[in-house]
Amino acid sequence: MLIWALNSNNTKILFFVLLFLLRTLLFPVSLQPKIASITPKGSSVHISIDNNKNIILKKSALISIDSLMNAYTTDSFSYTTCKQYIIAIDTITGATDTCKISIVPWVVNKSILKTEVIDSYKIIGKSDDSLRLVFKNGLYKMKDDFKKMTLLSDFTLNTDFFSYIKTPLASFIRDGFNIYKSYDEKEWSIDFKTTGRGIYNSFSYETDSKTKKTYIFAPEYQNFAGQDTFKHCVFRKIIDSAKNESNWGKSIEFPSQDEWFTKDRSMINACRHIHTVSIDPYTNQIWIGTGDDDRHCQIYYSADNGDTWHKVGWGSQEWRVLSIWFTKNFVYWSTDTKQLPQSIFRVPKEIFLRKNSWPSFTERLDSGVTKVGFKYFIQKSNLSKFKVGDLWIATYAQKLDSNLIVYSINDLALDYREKVKDLSNSALWSNLWVTDTKGDSVLLLTTDAEGKAIDDKVRIFGIKERINKTTDIQELLSDVSNNIYSQFQLYNQSSNGKIYMKSMNTKFNLYNNLTTTLIWNDNTSSQGGVAKITRRMSDSTTMVIKLNNYKGKIINWQIADKTFYWKNIKTTDNQHNDSLITQKEAGKIKYIRAIVQDSMSNPSASTYVKIDSVMTNKDNNLLTEVLNKKLFTCYPVPTFGTLNIKCNVDNISNAILEIQTITGITILSRNINFSEIKIIKQPVENIEKGIYFLRLKGKFKIYSQKFIVM
Repeated sequence: MLIWALNSNNTKILFFVLLFLLRTLLFPVSLQPKIASITPKGSSVHISIDNNKNIILKKSALISIDSLMNAYTTDSFSYTTCKQYIIAIDTITGATDTCKISIVPWVVNKSILKTEVIDSYKIIGKSDDSLRLVFKNGLYKMKDDFKKMTLLSDFTLNTDFFSYIKTPLASFIRDGFNIYKSYDEKEWSIDFKTTGRGIYNSFSYETDSKTKKTYIFAPEYQNFAGQDTFKHCVFRKIIDSAKNESNWGKSIEFPSQDEWFTKDRSMINACRHIHTVSIDPYTNQIWIGTGDDDRHCQIYYSADNGDTWHKVGWGSQEWRVLSIWFTKNFVYWSTDTKQLPQSIFRVPKEIFLRKNSWPSFTERLDSGVTKVGFKYFIQKSNLSKFKVGDLWIATYAQKLDSNLIVYSINDLALDYREKVKDLSNSALWSNLWVTDTKGDSVLLLTTDAEGKAIDDKVRIFGIKERINKTTDIQELLSDVSNNIYSQFQLYNQSSNGKIYMKSMNTKFNLYNNLTTTLIWNDNTSSQGGVAKITRRMSDSTTMVIKLNNYKGKIINWQIADKTFYWKNIKTTDNQHNDSLITQKEAGKIKYIRAIVQDSMSNPSASTYVKIDSVMTNKDNNLLTEVLNKKLFTCYPVPTFGTLNIKCNVDNISNAILEIQTITGITILSRNINFSEIKIIKQPVENIEKGIYFLRLKGKFKIYSQKFIVM
């Protein structure tokens, strides 16, 4: 070998081989992104290549790339052609990298969730703007980031199936089968043990506004020892305002799937899983979704705190529900099915208000005839050609009587649903409400990999209900699955806007926790613009808000508190102007934004501005440290023309001097500097006679003193 290498020609060959290998190692091909989605005849995705010398691109037939390296397709959507690709090839080394592109029938590449991998925290819930998390056998609360964690107690989670709720009277943690209770979040004890475990976002509660009683609901999703033979329950606990507690009891119980198959196929309430228990915050109605067989897919609701339950619809995969969520005007649900399509439905709440109940989508029929083309559940049959428990699509008009009793499953005359969107690829899984930078609520909806109609990606969608009641649905994040159970588990959003989740069985983030930031752009030509405080009036509590960089017509200004429940500001003079005059209010923080709508498009909100509160007289009385500490002296009191303000310490320099009325209205505000002069003379001869507060606002404190103008 040495002789071979010493040969000059062989040495050159070896040199070039080593150079080739070195170049391959030092300068690999890197094509970004690795996976992407595009919409037919719509959105594109930008492709970038690191180290792009000597690189050529190969692509599948339906993909085009423009001069700016944007990949797009002009073809229509088809399940047979939805998988496409781009390959970058180094012509010298032969090294390659691939971008897998899915052509999808929904909006993509307009809004995103930017992700970062974080440590193995288990974020179990949220209360009072603070997250609750378990880390290294301790229960912590955290408001903004992991640098500000406060230890509450020792606590160990033994499973990955955990939830947390804090009611007005007690806190609860569900860890698999165990439910723990605490009154102070320091001492915890097991309060109840269920036979089946639950799902993360189905442990919930509501408080009756009349009786002040709190109702906690804990559904069972799965029993590993034999889920198909297991009777699933929704358990309920009641606590009144005096902390009197009931034991956990069964609010509703479902016969098992095997019990239906082997004992009584006429039953219409059996199930394999309880998928969700969700509570409408606007009405306090409790909703249940079950699965999995067509006959066991059901939606129930209760309007009396779980005392009685009413079935809304059932009998097909369109009722196989995993997530139920609510807005002021609608009840939404998404389907968990391997059959196409996977869809989002909604029903308008005005129907309940009009009828004082949710009408059933199915009807028990023991007379008349069947309708051709409609589906029926056979509950009773003395006829040999019909078997109890079967689902039958009528091919003729069959007489119904005591010999044949059925339930109609898909009678269009009873169907008042609206199909919001087909998101046909995989099961639509868990959800989380978050707030975007405009103060709008966006529902994050995850998928798992069951179905795979398009590709093997798990996704997170964002769903926003606009003020005109239409919906904006966009793909925000996608990753590649390892198996059909791959998914993102949504945790919660902190007060600084960070969203936390867990990546489960995805190829790039295997069992890692993620922190994400939502960057949302409305899918409309309307541009809400940016609202800013431009100036304050002579009265320091009054300010002007101006809207900039918007496209369209201002149709309303809106106001909200920290819950971001927006209401229109009913001021006709200001409604369509790009400037709004507003005032600070005593003890009240508020947020203000504008709603803009361009011609023939959906409306869009502006960014919001925060308006701080005015200090109240109660606040002033609590802050009269000057009287005790003698930090400054005001004289003469009462005063007739000029008020002298003497600073008695050396550590106060820049400050704001304010004079307020007894009702909290600021009538004068000015900057002062005690480092330059120790006595400030403030004329008050133009102020009406009466009692006032003098306030000095420094960097950290506010000092206040009462004085009288004569």
